[in-house]
Amino acid sequence: MKILNFIPFLGKKKEKNANMSVSYYLMNQDSIISTKYDDPKYAIEGYIKNIIVYRAITLISDQIKRMKYRLYSTNSKGEIISEIFNHPLLTLLQAPYPNMNKTAFINRIMTQKLIYGNYYIEKVYKDRTGLYNNTIPLALRALRPDWITITEGNNGLNAAYGYNPDRGEHIRFQVTVIGKSNILHGMLINPDDDHHGLSPLVPASYSIDTHNAAGKWSYNFLKNGARPSGVLEVPAGIELHDTTFERLKKEIQDKFTGPAKAGKPLVLEGGMTWRQISTNSKDAEFIEMKKQATHEIALAFGIPIEMLNTEQTKYDNLNAAYDQLYHDQVLPLAEEFIDDLNLELVPLYGSNLLLEGDFSHTKVMQTAKLRLMEKINSINYITNNEKRNMTSFEPLDGEDEIPKKQQQITPEMNEYIANEMKDGQSYQEAKKIAQIIYDN
Repeated sequence: MKILNFIPFLGKKKEKNANMSVSYYLMNQDSIISTKYDDPKYAIEGYIKNIIVYRAITLISDQIKRMKYRLYSTNSKGEIISEIFNHPLLTLLQAPYPNMNKTAFINRIMTQKLIYGNYYIEKVYKDRTGLYNNTIPLALRALRPDWITITEGNNGLNAAYGYNPDRGEHIRFQVTVIGKSNILHGMLINPDDDHHGLSPLVPASYSIDTHNAAGKWSYNFLKNGARPSGVLEVPAGIELHDTTFERLKKEIQDKFTGPAKAGKPLVLEGGMTWRQISTNSKDAEFIEMKKQATHEIALAFGIPIEMLNTEQTKYDNLNAAYDQLYHDQVLPLAEEFIDDLNLELVPLYGSNLLLEGDFSHTKVMQTAKLRLMEKINSINYITNNEKRNMTSFEPLDGEDEIPKKQQQITPEMNEYIANEMKDGQSYQEAKKIAQIIYDN
């Protein structure tokens, strides 16, 4: 008897062994090559075509875009003197580019950084020659990283940035010998490249490919009417030539695969029979593989798995997950962005200025602040103003002394006070004596 395997992607016929009475048609076993997500065209596909990557990046960028800018004047030592509420820099950052507000700008910048490992901000001037301009820009433009080409220089510095070379808007932004240009380049650390940041999609590439492959398998399984593949048994003595094999393969695929054709009877001749392969534990492994891939993608992006869990997550666990997301990703990425602005943009508006990011108005940080207040409120060896400083409140007059320890009224003291009151003592007098007796 010959067995013909009609599992998708049928491969070459296995040669007969002298001791074998049957032939097998086996599925091809190609070598596995992961997607090169460090290539910009594949990086964007990893974001668009994988729901876990999309959700992970969206979770981070949606939180960072809520950041508010705070501008301060400083002294020669860099110490903050006072906050500045009206300033041209703040005006620019609130509306960095025509028809783009602060929230959309930050969201785009952070999304690009998490997809490509890089973001590029052009300081826009009236004359876009690409020559370095050390003056206040008219606008800030978020450039597409996949349209950027870099001319590498020496000592880890870039020699030039090329933008949009294939779309009729080619601009070459020159870089000075000390690394200054009209491009503000932010990048994630890359131990293998001084000029390009490392996208989180690269270390997560195998997991992303696994997740995508598991999704395609599930889709194809459903598309076939949720019916597993099978084998066609051919009686011994019948030789199945390549042309006959291809004809039968095409006929089965055309007439009996797909949800609209699932369940149709398969009419065979010549003693051939169809044996359906049942779904086994190996098929169930796809679900576990997909879950494991989700965990690994979350790990690459620093996302607590509770935030990517499709199952119901407890409220307390979700709150803890948001805390972890802020401290592991949101705050560090926001701080890097602010540091880039303080290095390349803020000095153009003059010295003794410091830009900071503020998340104190967000629900996550407010909840964390309340928990901190509850913890430090019970501390009795620091002053109230020290407590206020730890929770970012202004100091108050007369709150610079450590409060006196209040002795707790124990059951023994209550019993003593009750007996003294029976003998005619007032409550205050009895309490004072009890505190002296039971003072520890």
